[in-house]
Amino acid sequence: MKKLITWIVIIAVLVGIGYTFKVRIAQKNAEKAKKAAAHKIITKKVVKLETVKKGTLYDELKIVTAAKGIREVSVFSDAPGKFVRYLVNEGDFVKKDDVICEVERDVRGLKYKPVTVTAPITGYAANLFIDRGQMVTPQMPVAVISNYDRIELSLNIPGVLASQVYRGQECYVEFDGNSKRYNTRLSNVSPIIDRRTNTFIAKAYLGNKDKKIRSGQMAKVFIIKKAYRDYPIINRDAVIDGNYVFLYKNGVVHKRAINIIYGTGNFYAVKGVMPGDKYVIFGQNMIKDGEKVETLE
Repeated sequence: MKKLITWIVIIAVLVGIGYTFKVRIAQKNAEKAKKAAAHKIITKKVVKLETVKKGTLYDELKIVTAAKGIREVSVFSDAPGKFVRYLVNEGDFVKKDDVICEVERDVRGLKYKPVTVTAPITGYAANLFIDRGQMVTPQMPVAVISNYDRIELSLNIPGVLASQVYRGQECYVEFDGNSKRYNTRLSNVSPIIDRRTNTFIAKAYLGNKDKKIRSGQMAKVFIIKKAYRDYPIINRDAVIDGNYVFLYKNGVVHKRAINIIYGTGNFYAVKGVMPGDKYVIFGQNMIKDGEKVETLE
């Protein structure tokens, strides 16, 4: 009987040891699987994509200048004297020969009728800055009449670019605070380079019926030297070693050679990809051809 009990105890101990060993092995395998899964998640490559778009890049020359009404004339008094008053307000529309202001002739011992100063052209009254009683002379402007239904842009262009600028050349104009882009062409190009400044004059004109452009407003004029039209456009940050990008399709990235035609700012016009292709813009330096990747939304 004692032997039987002994054997039962021995068997129970062995079973317990075997179960414990089996549990420990299972725990170790679970830990290994967990670590492997975590390692897999940590090392998985994640990239950000952009889409190739069709567009146009310009090789252009930027000139900053002040807009000017097509006709602007300073107004002068015919006689010296004390300024009396304006008969118009700043910005009023006036016709040619309308009275702008009055000047009282200042001759001791004599009394004259006030001198009336009239508008020499039709336009808008501006620069009405003379104060009552202030002395004026025939050499001092008392007002400016501006006709800015049409705007003139006079451009000083470096002489070294003379061979690249010509009459009829396409250009566009931007103004701060105005979201509209104005397209025009160069109307006049001087054939002479100023020796003192080594520049030459070119002019462009804009319609301004809505009066959104003011005379004196600063304009940025972009003269288009060459247009690269209807090319696939990509972000230059995506390009590796200057000649290839990674395209993405169905979870896999593929190396694609490109030919850069022209670049400006952050963009390249290229050959080798098509509009609509997805390309890697972030993470491209950590992946290789044919690799499976995850994408950032």
